[in-house]
Amino acid sequence: MVFPVLLLSMRSWKLSPFVALLFAILLLCSLFTGCTSIQNFFTPPVTPETTPETTPVATAIITSGPVSQTVPTEPIRTQASDSEFVVSIDASQARILTILEGIDTEISKPGIDNGTAPDYNALGSYSRRLAATADEEIIAMSKFRVISDPANESRKMYYVNYLVRLKPFAASLETGSALAQKKEFSTASGFFSNAKNDLSLVRSQELPGHLQIITRIKENFGPFLDIIQKQATVSFPG
Repeated sequence: MVFPVLLLSMRSWKLSPFVALLFAILLLCSLFTGCTSIQNFFTPPVTPETTPETTPVATAIITSGPVSQTVPTEPIRTQASDSEFVVSIDASQARILTILEGIDTEISKPGIDNGTAPDYNALGSYSRRLAATADEEIIAMSKFRVISDPANESRKMYYVNYLVRLKPFAASLETGSALAQKKEFSTASGFFSNAKNDLSLVRSQELPGHLQIITRIKENFGPFLDIIQKQATVSFPG
């Protein structure tokens, strides 16, 4: 379409063929240059993407030195041991138990029907020992003022209460034995009955060995009181 137009233009302008050819070349160059510019206008040149450079993060190197230990300003307090208390209370219970066994032996001897009377002198001796030893052990237990284990503290309180309740029993038994030695059996019978009642108030459930012997003494008190009452009505040489 461009060339016919050029030919018509040359004819209308009456140009020489050489001039017309130059004109046509210039026109073609202008057309090509214009098309390129127009294309660049509608389609802008693509700029190549550039990947941003990432700077590596510097990792700080931590060097751990030796851990400093704080020296305590006060001396370290250690919990006191209750071993001395445990040894003492065990020994004390053994001493009391031995005396109670002696008392049980005396009141459980055969009665007057078999021609044998209780040994009131020995019974009175055991009773005095029981009262004196109970006092000594109460004082010994009171010396342990600081006990670290609550269970041991409870054990101490229970045992002291047990010793306190044994004292009236020992006193009544001693008085009755002294009267029986003088053959004052009627009066002695009243004190022996008091001793039996005093023993019923003793709490020894947490002391297995003591509970066993006290239970046996209570059982033997019945026949023993029967002997005292018989001696009150029957003359029996000492």
